Formats: sequence, C-alpha cells, structure tokens
Amino acid sequence: MAQRILVLVLTLTAVLGCRIERRVPAGAASESDRVREVVTAYYRALSAEDRSGFLELFAARGTVAGPAAEPHPAADYWASVGPRLAAGVRPAEPRASRVQIRVQGRLATAWAATDWSSADATAPGRSERALFFLIREGLAWRLVTVGIDDTL
Repeated sequence: MAQRILVLVLTLTAVLGCRIERRVPAGAASESDRVREVVTAYYRALSAEDRSGFLELFAARGTVAGPAAEPHPAADYWASVGPRLAAGVRPAEPRASRVQIRVQGRLATAWAATDWSSADATAPGRSERALFFLIREGLAWRLVTVGIDDTL
C-alpha cells in the first residue's frame, strides 16, 4: 500500500513538474506577443497618421497589397493612403476583433479581422481582413508583406 502511494506521489510530482516547465516565465514575452505588438503598432500608426512609425515596422523591402491590387513598397502605399488619411477618408479607430498568430522560427504570420469605426459619427464603419507576413531581424519583428481585403 505504501509503495502504491509513493508511486502515485512521484507520478503526480513528475506531471506537475512538466506542466510548470512548459509555462513562459513571468515577465518574458512570447514571440507571439511580440508579433501581436507589431500588428497593433501597424493599426495604431494608420490611425494616428504616423508615416514614420508606419514605415519603421517594415523590413527593407516590405510591401503592402490592397484589395485587388499588386503589392507596392510600404512607402508607396503610404503615399497613396496618406492623402486620404489627411482628408479624413479613412475611419479613425481600428479595433482588432480577432487575431491569429503562427510563429515558425524566424518567420511568422498573423491574420487579423479589424473593425474600423468612422471618424464621422454619421458615416458607417467598415471591416477588413489583413494577412501579415513577418520576419525576425535580430530581436525585432519586421513586416515583410501585408495583404488587405476590405470586402467584408
């Protein structure tokens, strides 16, 4: 009987020990959290009309492909979107309603469904889906390509 209790206690200890080892240490951000921060910063830069903040998120040859459009360098995309932002055409407040992230070594993808409320209270908001491809450069994640579909 004592032997069975000892085996049970040792088994429980081993199971609990394995469970503890799989947890991310307190204060340490996971790679998924870092990717999520880049996606959030992307939407924040668009909303704040922050050109430099937007461009800093991209790798050297980063691109953005809008709905039914070929990929363009991020700076060219900003040049086409910037005037619309300044004119108040782009809705002001993004809220990611769903984000899925997958990290594989130095590469990551994130899929986001985002609802935009309108800057004009009388205008309707809109929804869009975006697929983000990222690469880790050193400790930082950079956007390689963002594909946008606003046909929701």
